[in-house]
Amino acid sequence: MRKRYALPVLLALPLSLGTPPLNAQETPAAPPHPAIQPADPDPVAIVIQALNTDDNGLTIDRAARTIDIDAKVCLREAEFLEQLACSPDTREHESLLVVETTPSLIHSAMLLLELEPGSPMRWVEEGDTVRTIAPEGPAIAVFIVTTDEDGEESLTPANEWVVDQKTGETMRGNTWLFAGSKFVVVNGQEMYVADAYGTAISLVNFGDDLLARATDMTDRNDSHNQTWGARTDQIPEVGTAVRVRLVLPEPAAVEGEPAPPADTPGD
Repeated sequence: MRKRYALPVLLALPLSLGTPPLNAQETPAAPPHPAIQPADPDPVAIVIQALNTDDNGLTIDRAARTIDIDAKVCLREAEFLEQLACSPDTREHESLLVVETTPSLIHSAMLLLELEPGSPMRWVEEGDTVRTIAPEGPAIAVFIVTTDEDGEESLTPANEWVVDQKTGETMRGNTWLFAGSKFVVVNGQEMYVADAYGTAISLVNFGDDLLARATDMTDRNDSHNQTWGARTDQIPEVGTAVRVRLVLPEPAAVEGEPAPPADTPGD
């Protein structure tokens, strides 16, 4: 009958059962066996997984390079529309959507996808005049995801919800710049300004915008003879749950490369 050994016993047996072990003096010193190191975990993947399982209103798809943000329609008509999306209890009176997360967390999600921010619009004094410097940053395509009664999803380029009230024409271009807002110190504590003022996805520039249009149009709204309004017939009822989808460019395409085309859904 063949003898069976448990694993610890097998490890203790000589390599050949038919050969007696060598005397201690004849036993060569065994070289140290390096411990097998586990593969280094991907810290970015771990953080993304943690964020995606947290109830924070945000979902990151690293492979598709998209960020989905839970939101609700908060406005369908407006005299002066200045935000596509704001954070809660800030600019709902001039924004189509209110997102259910913070601008700083959206900023962090883009950093996790290797996107570096530029800068919001700035004002520079030059003698007796003030010159504006338009916002900068990598271009991001923005879509609104809606779901019908049958559970079917539809993607709409975000600019199709915005019109020039003077001409009735749809706002041109479906990309925003990752300007990245800014930090200030208030009462000894650092504050991310877009969190405080709700400037998540702006249509005009406040100088602290997370995502800004590639223009130096200011919060006067008509500073370029344009007044943004809502395309009411395209927008669901107030309170409707939607998702804002940000489609990010590839990291290598950030510098000097075009943004994703507006008809790319990013699925």
